Amino acid sequence: MKNIEIFEMGFDQSICPSVGEPDARSLKNASILTTLEFMGFFIKRHDLESSPRAFIENPYVAQLLQTSGDEAFPVILIDEELAVSGYFPDAGEWGELCGIEDFAERLIPVSVEEYTQANGGCTESEAVLTSGGCPPSGCGSCRGCSGFF
Repeated sequence: MKNIEIFEMGFDQSICPSVGEPDARSLKNASILTTLEFMGFFIKRHDLESSPRAFIENPYVAQLLQTSGDEAFPVILIDEELAVSGYFPDAGEWGELCGIEDFAERLIPVSVEEYTQANGGCTESEAVLTSGGCPPSGCGSCRGCSGFF
């Protein structure tokens, strides 16, 4: 299966569970990432605050950061190749990028309750934007983003 890396400038509520009531876009993005992982894709997420080294060590990301700044993010790599820069794709585009026919029709729905439960009551600073969830030091009962992928 393909490896997907998502580089974000900071906490993006539309992509990752966060504090508060999720909007429709947040639920759709959680559904997209949940479905991709369920289908066997490996998803790794980085945000500049918690993983600055990942931004510097990746040549695509480092160049985009230097030339375009914040406007280039999020940056999405698929199998170490630049796939998308500057926005989070919709389900149709994810299907094309990952070679999945009818991907939009195959999404696993994520309810408000599931979204909120996966968040575990984290504060924004506790929700680490990697598939590993909270940092090794822990943050109480928080499951960060790991509840979805």
